Amino acid sequence: MAPTVLVTGATGYQGFGTARHLLAAGIQVNALVRDPSKPKALELEQLGAKLCVGTFDDPDSLRAAVQGTLAVFLNVMPTFPDFSSELQHAKNVVNAAKEAGTVTSIIYSSVTMTGKHETFPGWGADYPMAWYWTSKAAIESLVRASGFRYWTILRPAFLMYNYLSPTADHMFPSLPSEHVFRTAYKPDSPMTILDPDDVGKFATAAILDPEMYNQHEIDLGAQALTPDEIARALSQASGKDIKVEFYTADKAASLSSVNPRITAQLWSNDVGYQVDMEALKKYPIKLTTFSEYLHREKCAVQKTFG
Repeated sequence: MAPTVLVTGATGYQGFGTARHLLAAGIQVNALVRDPSKPKALELEQLGAKLCVGTFDDPDSLRAAVQGTLAVFLNVMPTFPDFSSELQHAKNVVNAAKEAGTVTSIIYSSVTMTGKHETFPGWGADYPMAWYWTSKAAIESLVRASGFRYWTILRPAFLMYNYLSPTADHMFPSLPSEHVFRTAYKPDSPMTILDPDDVGKFATAAILDPEMYNQHEIDLGAQALTPDEIARALSQASGKDIKVEFYTADKAASLSSVNPRITAQLWSNDVGYQVDMEALKKYPIKLTTFSEYLHREKCAVQKTFG
């Protein structure tokens, strides 16, 4: 009988990809969902997943979802304004998995540069979004100390769906509305990007071969592209003329005081998602280029750019 894996955040981009790859590999999936009527939940159910309705705040629902599983894919996100919730949600999942008594593997999706935050220029208690990095680092420590036989930490860089609606509508609002990539990035700032589906490929590989991936901490990125290169790829995929506009330093600083997304873009200029892509070649997984991603997601491209 095939093992069963709990996939948290199963209707999100990373969880959905992980669940699909596991199901394609013949693995049984318990998909944790808040709303079983969502299209992605229904699609997973049609593919053979068992929908487990619950939330990270409900330990009882987590215990039910993890019952009888061998592995857990952990993907938790910050919720505003309670910045402590992400770590608590991770603790709730890990505790439920321990109580189940059957879980031997946990795979956590973190973010590139986690654990290096104290080396960021100007790091300190007042560092912008310090809570974000300390929360991710605390969850990684939780996973390492969880006591499961196998653990793997995946650290994806900037995910490609951020350039398409609905995420682009608030991440880069001028992209869908004006066909302008307006940003605080510098012209020569490389953005390391990753197809969220590739997180699912790595998570599935770690579940299928836990010995090989045990205690691996893997930074994930497929390409490092400048803003002009991003715009050219979007133009080619959409057939629209996507222009690039850069905020002045003063304008970016002003916006950063009220917009954390601009703060993150300024961080990319100073630090950025640094991935050793050569080191990734030791894994037997082909990463998706931005052009390949846009071709696969042509319906989303059409919805974004018309």
